[in-house]
Amino acid sequence: MVNTLISMDAASALIVAHPGHEIRLHGWLESTSPRVFILTDGSGRSGKSRINAATKYLGMVGIKPGSIFGRFTDRAVYQAILDRNFDFFIRLVDELSDAMVRFPLRYVVGDAIEGYNSTHDVCRLIINCAVEAANRSNGHQIANYDYPVVSRPDCCPGDLQDRAIWLNLDEPTFKRKIAAAQAYYPELFAEVEESLKDQGKGPLKTYLDHYSEAGHGRATGLDMFR
Repeated sequence: MVNTLISMDAASALIVAHPGHEIRLHGWLESTSPRVFILTDGSGRSGKSRINAATKYLGMVGIKPGSIFGRFTDRAVYQAILDRNFDFFIRLVDELSDAMVRFPLRYVVGDAIEGYNSTHDVCRLIINCAVEAANRSNGHQIANYDYPVVSRPDCCPGDLQDRAIWLNLDEPTFKRKIAAAQAYYPELFAEVEESLKDQGKGPLKTYLDHYSEAGHGRATGLDMFR
């Protein structure tokens, strides 16, 4: 989702479902220092939290966490979805909306709906509702941007390209981004590398292949993350 183009220097927030998503936007994080909200601890099926890695990474780039930062396990969010626990999600919308008005923010960036992970998609619904609520009570419009979490970072629908914010990282920034990803979550980084070399297996490889066949994006290999 994209609204009117806005200066990147304006006050902003990043809202993501899981720790690790923020590294996709490393160059933007370095240049703008947004407030970062992370809904879950990224524990998934393993039960092993990744929120400490997020804390360390954001500290490295000089960013303080928002009020919601790994508050829930993945299992808790999945259960809330299965239980149709609307109050659970309404409370998140209210808290995020209040934060948007209080700071105040000019634009928000968050996970896109991609049909890959239900928590990613629900995070986008929460963001949309929170921005709408903040705009109704705020007096100025908060712009609302999404970005691909799983599919290619250089993938953008044609009708949105002229209104999207595009960053092409210089070599030092790109190297810092790749190094941060390798240190943050080496298992996931290795899976991405294998998938891009056509050697990986599993849903990530299938998903990336689908987007490649559809003609999305231009760069190849890790360079697409530039």
